[in-house]
Amino acid sequence: MTDLEFDDACAIAEAVRTGKQSAETVTQAYLDRIRSQNPQLNAFTHVGETRALAQARAIDARRAKGETLGALAGVPFAVKNLFDIKGLTTLAGADHNRDHAPAERDAVLITRLEQEDAVLLGALNMGEYAYDFTGENCHFGNSLNPWDTTRMSGGSSGGCGSATGGRLAPLTLGSDTNGSIRVPSSFCGVWGLKPTYGRLPRTGSFPFCDSLDHLGPLACSVRDLALSFDVLQGHDHGDPACASRENIDCSSSLNDGVQDLRIARAAGYFDCDAFPDAARAVARVCKALGVTDTAELQGAAEGRAAAYLITNIEGAQLHLGRLRQAPERFDPDTRDRFLAGALLPASYYVRAQQVRHWYHEQALRTFREVDVLIAPCTPCVAPPSGTKTFTLRGETHLLRPNLGYFTQPISAIGLPSCVVPMLDDESGLPIGVQIIAAPWREDLCLRVARFSRRRGLHCSGITGMTLSLNKRLLGGIMLTIGLHAYDELVLLIALPSIADELALSAHYGATIAAYILAAVAGMSAAGRYIDALGPRRVLIAGLAALATGLLLAAFASSGALFVGARILQGLGGGIAVTCAFALLNLLSDANRKGQAVMAIDLAWVIPSLSAPAIGGVLIDFLHWRWIFLLQLPPLVLIAILLFPNLHKLDQHHAWPPLRVLTDALRIAVGCGAFLTIIGQPPGWAWALLPFTFWLTLPAFNRVMPEGWYKGATPLALPILISMLGFIAFYGMEAYQPLYLIDYAGLPSTLAGAILTTASLSWLTGSHLASRFHPSLSRVDSMLIGNLFLMCGVLCVGTVSLMAWSLWWMYPSWALAGLGMGFIFNASRAAAMENTPKKQEGFVATAITLAANMGIALSSGLGGATKNQIFASGGTLKEVLLAVVLLGIAVSLINVLLLQKRKRDFQHQPTH
Repeated sequence: MTDLEFDDACAIAEAVRTGKQSAETVTQAYLDRIRSQNPQLNAFTHVGETRALAQARAIDARRAKGETLGALAGVPFAVKNLFDIKGLTTLAGADHNRDHAPAERDAVLITRLEQEDAVLLGALNMGEYAYDFTGENCHFGNSLNPWDTTRMSGGSSGGCGSATGGRLAPLTLGSDTNGSIRVPSSFCGVWGLKPTYGRLPRTGSFPFCDSLDHLGPLACSVRDLALSFDVLQGHDHGDPACASRENIDCSSSLNDGVQDLRIARAAGYFDCDAFPDAARAVARVCKALGVTDTAELQGAAEGRAAAYLITNIEGAQLHLGRLRQAPERFDPDTRDRFLAGALLPASYYVRAQQVRHWYHEQALRTFREVDVLIAPCTPCVAPPSGTKTFTLRGETHLLRPNLGYFTQPISAIGLPSCVVPMLDDESGLPIGVQIIAAPWREDLCLRVARFSRRRGLHCSGITGMTLSLNKRLLGGIMLTIGLHAYDELVLLIALPSIADELALSAHYGATIAAYILAAVAGMSAAGRYIDALGPRRVLIAGLAALATGLLLAAFASSGALFVGARILQGLGGGIAVTCAFALLNLLSDANRKGQAVMAIDLAWVIPSLSAPAIGGVLIDFLHWRWIFLLQLPPLVLIAILLFPNLHKLDQHHAWPPLRVLTDALRIAVGCGAFLTIIGQPPGWAWALLPFTFWLTLPAFNRVMPEGWYKGATPLALPILISMLGFIAFYGMEAYQPLYLIDYAGLPSTLAGAILTTASLSWLTGSHLASRFHPSLSRVDSMLIGNLFLMCGVLCVGTVSLMAWSLWWMYPSWALAGLGMGFIFNASRAAAMENTPKKQEGFVATAITLAANMGIALSSGLGGATKNQIFASGGTLKEVLLAVVLLGIAVSLINVLLLQKRKRDFQHQPTH
């Protein structure tokens, strides 16, 4: 959402009523989110932007006049596309209905929400004629799961689950015949309420099965369910099945607790030992609520069988004319079931209704003994889209009808049921638990659901979908990366002063290396922890380490203490910057990855360029200790910008194994040992190189994508290209100042200006790569970048070796920087676009570690080359030649590798 984040509809209504936000601003923010996220989720079949904005402006005008606004003031909502919307054809998920005339008036429930100043956003995708549990639709496309878009959203109110779960609408209205509100609520991790049959009028909605059809809300919180349900209640003569009963006030009793309620776990038919996902969820709820008793709904299996027949027969009769006239216009799965229903004899229907009545009587007896039943909602978490069967007790069963295994017996007799969305620890995906009460006691369902929410039993957020990359979050991410860049480079100017005061001269190199190796360790471990726990808690640990390191450095009284402070700073910075890349990947839209990387370029380059100058000013006019103290306020600002909403991304998986930490240590120690050894002339120490490989490579391979060194996959390729690009560029950049200053006699200021030119052209290349995508594919951008880089390195070498005017260095380095901008942007965007779900942290580690390893290897190999040449009596000019040849060779390898792998890398995401 653009600049706005609300926990639920109640928070929106409060903000609009009090004037903290305008209804138009809120509505526009949700419309922007729909525009960016709906292409991935396919939740909406129609977005009524004009109507929505007009309604929002009218609400704002009334508030400006001092009028009292309704209970849902400014709350955007959307409805399943079987609700009539004036001026819009009610599709009901069917190709047949395209021929229908537009609706002449809104459905009654839409009118009731709008009377309380809610704002209608549009119509939502659904299974054809509501005969579906998957969210799949062959006419309008599948609505997809916001937790993992390779999985089902559930149905038939699949668009409601996708939109509510993906935060495209805080409140939606769906229908439930056999579980069509509860199944998508379970799969998409949202709260859903199926009221008692006959409680809410169905006037103005397209029917499916009159004996079983219910309407009800899906929402981001249980208090939203209660508030919207209170507004929706009331008899309407347009629906003969709508009961004329007194409304109940669920909102006022929502926080009454459960002390006086008799709660039991549904046993018998609802025992879910054969369904591990469901069993874990029910066990957690019962444990938290202290539920030990069990109760059985006698006849649940028979009731479900009756509901099958009633649905089949009534649905077939409703569509019999369409089946005769144009059967080819039906979804084949729906058509076959309707055809089967059309062939069933009337005696089956009569018997099914008798069984249903008998089952209802059994249920009423149960509810004389208990007030509320806890039961599973779906047998499993959302299956991958297209799944047709599943295995139960060694037997293969059809998936589609059995997703309603636990919901259908409840709909069969019209009991109220509220879905509490849980998070399955093993899969990391949501799964719902039903809270079921006696007829007309929705208030009890909601009370227990609210109590479970207060006990922490609910989904805390949807990875990658609960939040979007608004300006506040992007600012926090950029500040995190910028602070790391500044802290890493400011020491280059400050270390001489620090070394003099703290007697660090003997450990000058160790001080620099300690920071880099600690950062590498932090990056290596952070990704796995992010994927297991969510970025918030990992970022807290990183910023805490960084803050502690800054304070220790500012007040260090000895060299040893200062080196320890730099280790903490490096560790914290490595963790924080990995979290920042993971957040960027999690929150940026699929079609805006390149623009997000461009922002990160900006965040890195500006502090990098300014760090030496700022450090010099602080040293000259204050003291070097202020270099560290002045980094503390940005840390506080990062916390203010990022933390308020990051809890929505928390995960509850098991903690990563200890090996994650030992691997991080092995990588840091092994890299340090490798760079130390190759920086020396050949001698006995070089015999230890195999040991460094043994120590580092297995651990490194575990934190990088499979086959990364081959570029074998669309994720591994950009990671490898990025690392090689950094080797080529930074190998030159590390040793060019030596040539410019020590050999060519150029003043330090002008030498720095040449490299600044490269940084600015880097930004230009990054912008162009993002600007021209998707017309220019990621792989083509990387190819162009490596060609520019190769030309730039060649030009730098030519100017240096031919002793041309040093003014030629500016365009030469501009070419090299332009190439790195293309490589950096395209490789990172490609890696983000090919990130497996729930591995954003893992990929963030790979991205950050590849860059740092490229820089470290370029510096190490360059240093080794320089030492070898000097040891044999060579000159600095020969060192530069060697580094130039290394850069050209690496760039050429990149070009050849990209050409070879291009066919494997063609599946770019659709934008």
